[in-house]
Amino acid sequence: VLVPPQNSLRSLRPRFFGAGGDLSTIALPATAGSSVTIFIEGPGVDQVPGNGFLISSPFLTIDASTLTLQQPRNSAPVISFDVIVNENVLPGDYTIRLQSNSGEVTYLVGAITVEPK
Repeated sequence: VLVPPQNSLRSLRPRFFGAGGDLSTIALPATAGSSVTIFIEGPGVDQVPGNGFLISSPFLTIDASTLTLQQPRNSAPVISFDVIVNENVLPGDYTIRLQSNSGEVTYLVGAITVEPK
């Protein structure tokens, strides 16, 4: 595992996320039994491989085969991928964990909110 020195600058810095091409810092709504395409923008996000994503619930899964590098926005890379929301997921907020090829880890805390049916 590669760990950057404590005094080094972070290279993985997601700044915005969203759906439908709209980026913000507000949690994305999702419903049980659906799927949503998530976009993430920021330095280093293009260095996260398909298996470098994890969501804080086994009932929300990322389809790594849909990972796509989008057209850069304001010179920062934008990626997208599909999240499948299982029918059995409980309402609440869920976190996305990103780990780059270098081993650097960051979190988008509460990025997805599943609303009750």
